[in-house]
Amino acid sequence: MKKFVLPLGLFLLFSCTSIPPGISSYVNVCCADPDYVTFSVTPKNIPAFLGPIIVSNFIVALAGHDLQPVSKDADLHIELRYEQLNLDLKEIHDDFMEHLASGGDARFIAQITVEMRDGKTGKIVWSGGIRRIHDVSPGEYMHTGRASMAFLDSFHKLLENYPSK
Repeated sequence: MKKFVLPLGLFLLFSCTSIPPGISSYVNVCCADPDYVTFSVTPKNIPAFLGPIIVSNFIVALAGHDLQPVSKDADLHIELRYEQLNLDLKEIHDDFMEHLASGGDARFIAQITVEMRDGKTGKIVWSGGIRRIHDVSPGEYMHTGRASMAFLDSFHKLLENYPSK
């Protein structure tokens, strides 16, 4: 039996590396005019360590739909807004637990909401977002390299039905 359990356990452990990052996407308002040519991006409430990663990956994903980023006079004004919904965690007390840092575990949904507004009218012409549940323990840190690729893949998925020219 041990000969079977160990290989199965190793298979399950290493197969986790190929599991998608668990980021879901949704579209609320569809569909923008395919005649838009330029866009500008404004981040709002995005944590400083994530801002450059999120904005640059969103720009790359949207540029794949034949739109060009500009700093002013854009056809589309896009806001990327970070929102966090804290989830209750039942605290488990274990006399044998040791933590690398003080504090308790946290569980929350991190969400990036995308709103695209017409540059002339200000009307929302497209909106959606991405979200992921996070379980964080004291002493953990952000793996920005993996997060960057996950954001890019998620933004491509979010925008897969966005109109292209």
